[in-house]
Amino acid sequence: MNLTKKIKSYTIFYIKILIVLLILIPKKYGAIFNTIPIRLVLLAILPIIFSIEYKRKRIELNDFKFKYLPIIYVAFIVLASISLFVTKNLEVSIYTLLKFIMFGIDFGIICRIKFEKKDIIDFIKCFLISILIASLYSILQYIKYIDLNYNGTEKYFGIRGRVISTFFNPIYYGIFINLVFIFILYIRQQKLIDNKIVNILLMLFPILLYFTLILTFTRSTLLVFWGIIFLILISNYKIIINRITIITLMLCISLHFIVPGAIYVAQSTAYYGIEMLHIDDVYHLITGEDALKLISNDNKEIFEDDSSVEHRKDFADIGIKIAKKKPLTGVGFGSYIDYMFSHDFDTAFPKYDKIKDYPHAGFIMLAAETGYIATSLFIICLILIASILIRFIYKHFKQRDKIYTIACISFSIFIGLFITTIVAENPIYDTQLFPLFLIIIGLSINYIFILLSENKKVKKKNKKKNKVSKK
Repeated sequence: MNLTKKIKSYTIFYIKILIVLLILIPKKYGAIFNTIPIRLVLLAILPIIFSIEYKRKRIELNDFKFKYLPIIYVAFIVLASISLFVTKNLEVSIYTLLKFIMFGIDFGIICRIKFEKKDIIDFIKCFLISILIASLYSILQYIKYIDLNYNGTEKYFGIRGRVISTFFNPIYYGIFINLVFIFILYIRQQKLIDNKIVNILLMLFPILLYFTLILTFTRSTLLVFWGIIFLILISNYKIIINRITIITLMLCISLHFIVPGAIYVAQSTAYYGIEMLHIDDVYHLITGEDALKLISNDNKEIFEDDSSVEHRKDFADIGIKIAKKKPLTGVGFGSYIDYMFSHDFDTAFPKYDKIKDYPHAGFIMLAAETGYIATSLFIICLILIASILIRFIYKHFKQRDKIYTIACISFSIFIGLFITTIVAENPIYDTQLFPLFLIIIGLSINYIFILLSENKKVKKKNKKKNKVSKK
């Protein structure tokens, strides 16, 4: 029985559709008749197709073992579901619980199906086509003033607005670019797709992506972008230190001097990056000068009294206080904002007179909504996924082979999303961005197992040859 052919006609074909639709359906059209959440339905279809094929023994699984991950994730879901009894919006809480259930199930399926290398290439093609369309659409948005975001643009002269492409906001689109950029450099370098036209397009693709990243005018994603570049540089410098990539990155940097307003955002990003990492303190010890003044002297108004930063601190502070008030159950999964506008919040925090909004820090919001124990279990699950990648990095450190490279790239974008979730945004809640992240990590792990299987076959062949030669 040829299992592979039967998988391709159902499950694999649907995963291709899922990738394309998750990227290209605009977030503003996320519900049918403003009631049925499209992306949740799309995520729920995959396990249905998989279950049917698995029962009919049409699907072959690989050797990947999750160990404790499913148990801990189920425990997280159980504890998070307790918050349904205290929520201020039961409908939203049930929806939020269901989407986190789908996140876990779909990730498990992506990791466990035994794909062929050709399947992975097909998935990459789906990503590339969808990313190209999404990035061109973002440029059209900027040119034609379509769905632009204007938050925080008043301080940067020349900015038309901030693009969101098909995503929820500029930051989420920027996060998505950070998830795929390094992989595109790797795909280009390795020439994984045997097509001259595609390989020529891949020469320009990273520059196009970075151009649209600039058009988000988002400091946090720019910081994470260059942070990921740095991680790759120290873990696998060959991806960065080569003529084509160096020229690509230089062209990317030059775009900040071409796009109106982009240089101010770059300066502001550098300013807060230096401040956050305490580089200014080190610089002052060595030179006796203030590194921050070197950046901010000409444009002090860009850096002083930054309302965006101050608001984020306020949102995080009240989120932590809410979590401390409800450490076991939280205030209801997904119903954070409903709680803030309830009588209970006014009673618990009578002196709070600031803006009521979500904390721009996913783990704080999760703790406030589900309690500390549930949040700890979710973070442990993420750490366990990271540990899988770390294990491959450790085992293949000496060889520095493809397995090592894929694991390094995956771990770097994992760190980028993890840090963003701590200090900048709530991507773990998003039914577009977080599933795409899990699909990318899941396919990376799956591809590593394909490479491991190929290595085993090569070793067996070599053993047979050695035995024959000895005879």
